[in-house]
Parts: sequence; C-alpha cells; structure tokens
Amino acid sequence: NDAGVTWTQLELVSTNSNAWVQRSFRISDFVVPTTIMKVRFAARDIGVGGSIVEAAIDDFQVIRYQCSANPADLNGDGVVNGADLGQLLSGWGQPGRTDLNGNGTTDGADLGMMLSAWGG
Repeated sequence: NDAGVTWTQLELVSTNSNAWVQRSFRISDFVVPTTIMKVRFAARDIGVGGSIVEAAIDDFQVIRYQCSANPADLNGDGVVNGADLGQLLSGWGQPGRTDLNGNGTTDGADLGMMLSAWGG
C-alpha cells in the first residue's frame, strides 16, 4: 500500500495442484488500501536442490466495493440530486453501478428508487 516500498505476503503456495486454483483476498484484511498500492507475483523454487518452477496468473481482478448510506447517492457527496440523476441517465439501459436495484440494467425502477431518495 506504499507504492512498493514494503510488501505484505498474502499467500505462499508450496505444493503443486496440477490445476487452476481460484484465490480471492480482501486487501483490507492485510493492509490499508491506498491509491498507490502495487501488487506483485513471484514464482521461485524454495526447495533444496532446485526444480522447474512454473506459475501463471489468469483473470486477475481488483474489485472495489463501496457502501454508502444511500445507494442512490451515486457520486458520494451525501445528497441525492441532479448530479446523481445525470449519472443514472448516462448509464440508462446498461448494467453497472447505476443499476440501483441489481436487476441487470439501469431502468425506470432505478429512477423510481432515486426519486424516492431525492434530497436525502
């Protein structure tokens, strides 16, 4: 979380699974997340005598979850207003964070949720 000055180990794999293995970590369980955080992967032989070491990373994702007191407050300024409405309308017909009710698309139901929270 300090641009690579120090590192925190999340996992050490010392056995071969001979298959893809899915891993998931909550960064905040290990360090305080920052905007200058770096991630690195290392594959190395830690055994005596050496051997062939292989590693692969596939579908690496960083997902940010943000909870606010009011999900209709899309810009996080503490009030549901025209700025949030603009964001909702820009996402109209699409999935994503403007889909307030989680039905897979931003639509009239989401607009209704926003209007019911207006000014709050």
